[in-house]
Amino acid sequence: MLPKDASAIGRFESLALLKLVILTALGLFILSIFSDSPYVTIIVLDLLFCAYLVSLFKSKYRYLFLLHPFVLFASSQFYAIPFLSGGDGEAYAGVVASYFNTQDLSFHGDSLWSIYTPLRFFKYASLGVVPIYAVPEYFFNNPVDEVYCLWQGTFHVYLCVIVITLARAWNVLEAKYLFAIGLFVVISPTCFEFNTVPSRHIVTFFGVFLLLISHLAVQQRFTLFRAVWYAIAVVVVLISKAPLMAPYFIFVFIDLFVIHGYKLNIKATITIALLVIGFVLMSDYLINTTLDYQATSKSGAATFGSFTEIPVIGWIVKYIFALLAPFPWLDSPLYINNNYRGNWFLFFMHTLSSLTGLYLFFVVILKYRTILACDLQLKQTVAFALIMSLSILKGSTGFHGYLSIYFPMLVPLLTIKKLQINPMLPVVFVIIMEAFMALVK
Repeated sequence: MLPKDASAIGRFESLALLKLVILTALGLFILSIFSDSPYVTIIVLDLLFCAYLVSLFKSKYRYLFLLHPFVLFASSQFYAIPFLSGGDGEAYAGVVASYFNTQDLSFHGDSLWSIYTPLRFFKYASLGVVPIYAVPEYFFNNPVDEVYCLWQGTFHVYLCVIVITLARAWNVLEAKYLFAIGLFVVISPTCFEFNTVPSRHIVTFFGVFLLLISHLAVQQRFTLFRAVWYAIAVVVVLISKAPLMAPYFIFVFIDLFVIHGYKLNIKATITIALLVIGFVLMSDYLINTTLDYQATSKSGAATFGSFTEIPVIGWIVKYIFALLAPFPWLDSPLYINNNYRGNWFLFFMHTLSSLTGLYLFFVVILKYRTILACDLQLKQTVAFALIMSLSILKGSTGFHGYLSIYFPMLVPLLTIKKLQINPMLPVVFVIIMEAFMALVK
């Protein structure tokens, strides 16, 4: 139970912060002392973070966290084409080098501030990917591609540790919900597919995850500690993918006036005023960025790009392609070579992630009445996931990562027996889609 005494709450928050400081300091110590053996160092660091997560929960399945470093290491060994050349990896490396020296962690891009507004600079700079390059290049001598891959996966776990620690301290989610989310973000196929190529969206997911948890925390009880972390979440989202603030504004309104059913009191009025101010301050950037995305919204859907312009049907196409792409899976050799750098293991993880996503969305569609009758926490997390996922409607079609970062917020649905559906339903859907794609080729 959450203590009602303010001093007790303060102690919980202080303890959470102390844990994170100690864990971070220990992680930096390990990186500094054992820098001659990058593989061993990162795996030990990963094990440390996963062992810490084990200590936070009482479930008999908590030891599954410890699988992460071993599966991560195995997945890093299947690349036929260098990890750093995948996705936007080469572009990211060039951008980071234009303003940041990873060898001594120094910033040298002062002139960029005169070219870009702050939000435009954040979009250009892709700051979320900086740690992926900076840590291996600062702590290790001439790291090979696999080291970057291992570090990115471990960095993802570290960021998840921060959010889960805060969620435990604030007690904003039932233990079974938080454990399900935590286990999913660390050892699910979706987690490993996050790590296919160098990506700033490791940090995007952290920002989104922290935004949900800190939103629930501030709503539950306002403290300076919670407000600071809420502000950090907003800043991280702005830095990593600012347009996500638009659906977040929508979520706040729905959470206040639909899920909670608040009337227009002082608290609600202040919240609305702050949202309006925030939206006005960012409106120019959000509108321009949305228009930029709109121009490329058909890309990624191959011959079905025109379908995205059809009202309602276009939205369905967006979600289906985001759940399945790259698709059809019968063309997997092509995707494995091009999208997954020859790593068939990670493509297999992708297929499992897609089936998981299909299952979760089928639950929402088929069991929506039951979900509406569930507890407040479940409705909030599900609503957050669904509303935030609307961001894919203005983005390029056919990118699994645009939607999969919201899967963890739907995972609490799996903890409720009455929300279970036939697990073969996603499989049948994929078979039908494969047949359809084969017919129209």
